Amino acid sequence: MGAEVKAICKCGYHKKILIGGGMMNFTTTEYFPCFCEDCNDMVEGNLKAEKLTCPNCNSQKVSPYNKTNIGKVGKNIVSRSFLNVLHDGTYKCPQCKNMSLQFIHFGKLWD
Repeated sequence: MGAEVKAICKCGYHKKILIGGGMMNFTTTEYFPCFCEDCNDMVEGNLKAEKLTCPNCNSQKVSPYNKTNIGKVGKNIVSRSFLNVLHDGTYKCPQCKNMSLQFIHFGKLWD
């Protein structure tokens, strides 16, 4: 099962991102917010792909938000997909580059 989160920053940046996979594709698909260095934006990366690439530009300069770009780890889990977790802490914003981006559960579940 998948969920949707919203990334928001004080600078005005906001984006909705899918997390997880569906009942029919969970063995090959695990969406998770990632930062693409070439697009300079947050994208939905497939962590179960053979090579993690940007869905927009096909760059391999992509890093999941649970591995890098973390400012302060929060105490609560906002969303999780398998072993990949987003906390209520702060992350690097792709727009202003400050560690002020936060993820909130957007309430949409999908399968």
